[in-house]
Amino acid sequence: RDVSFHPQFPSLFGVSQDSGLVQVWDSRTGTCTRQMNAHQGLALGIDWHPVDVNTLASGGRDRMIYVWELSNTARPQSSVQTINSVSRVKWRPRMRNHIASSATVVDKEIHVW
Repeated sequence: RDVSFHPQFPSLFGVSQDSGLVQVWDSRTGTCTRQMNAHQGLALGIDWHPVDVNTLASGGRDRMIYVWELSNTARPQSSVQTINSVSRVKWRPRMRNHIASSATVVDKEIHVW
């Protein structure tokens, strides 16, 4: 459903999938380097943290935003329960701990967490 290239390592990109998986791929080798069973249902949006190079956020139809630390993908580093499906997530520049989310249906607002 979404793809996001790493801001500092151009060969890495993250992918969110309909199955709820979030994966990190290396385009140099064509291999999946990390895989997280992230969401119950569709994983709809992902974004790399602009400063913390090992941090990736994902949002899904399950109304959750998860923040993943790539050194430990067994469970999310943190999470946010939202009021609607999360179709897009985006880190706020220069604000290390702020993330914005939006939904494609019902809620026509952008939320900053």
